[in-house]
Amino acid sequence: MANSIVIQKLEDGPRNAIFKVDVSLDGSGDYTNPQTIVDVSTLSSMGPTFPSHPTRVRVDVLDWDIQASLAINLWWDGLGPASLWRMVGRSIEKAFHFGGLQNNADDPNGNITLTTASITPGTPLVGSFNIRCVKQR
Repeated sequence: MANSIVIQKLEDGPRNAIFKVDVSLDGSGDYTNPQTIVDVSTLSSMGPTFPSHPTRVRVDVLDWDIQASLAINLWWDGLGPASLWRMVGRSIEKAFHFGGLQNNADDPNGNITLTTASITPGTPLVGSFNIRCVKQR
């Protein structure tokens, strides 16, 4: 078994985009190079009011269940990437209560990437999370 990331697009409407992401590490090493999990160029248009495609997203909800000894780091992608969130254990973050998590990367391209950090090399680890985004221009 090799390391894998499986991304499932659950919704891609005129306002929201929701993804389910499953990460499996076979023990051979972490994802140290950022892996794109949300690519705004693949999202549908924002409806008749804004017929163009979004150029970025904000994150309203993160819901995760990560195996012990594994951390999944989310990043806003850009010329200077910025940390979005570090997920460990099991939890939910309802960021819509305070306006969502906004992209603060230097010269952002709108995408979201992930890296992993495990503290038990050689051990297979898994994690799963849902990410609810709101499209923006």
